[in-house]
Amino acid sequence: MNTREYLAAVKAKHNIVSDYALAKLLNVSRHRVSEWQAGKGAMGPLMCFRVAELLGEQPAAVVAEIELERAEAAAKEEDADAWKKVIRRMGGTAATILVALGVGGISNADAKLAQPSQAEHLYIVSSN
Repeated sequence: MNTREYLAAVKAKHNIVSDYALAKLLNVSRHRVSEWQAGKGAMGPLMCFRVAELLGEQPAAVVAEIELERAEAAAKEEDADAWKKVIRRMGGTAATILVALGVGGISNADAKLAQPSQAEHLYIVSSN
């Protein structure tokens, strides 16, 4: 899913019909919601966590999908490929999810994911 799809899902789940009401629920400006709806940006990690909470979804999955969206929009193929790997690894009932939440996406070192001790900005999120 991308930012617009997540916003639509929040609206549907919470019976919201306007961007104004959505903005109020998310505690952001209506202008910010309009920008996201127009594809002029993506939610940050903290907003991803808020949206995940509102939808009853795993926060790490929302963050990973939005970071993929951001990497694809910036034509950062290596980062996009790394996020795709993260998303694939989160499929099913994975016990542990590695999600990079560093500013500006993830580096090639972070993308390896096989050795989390080598990646300084990785968080381990349990999916219980």
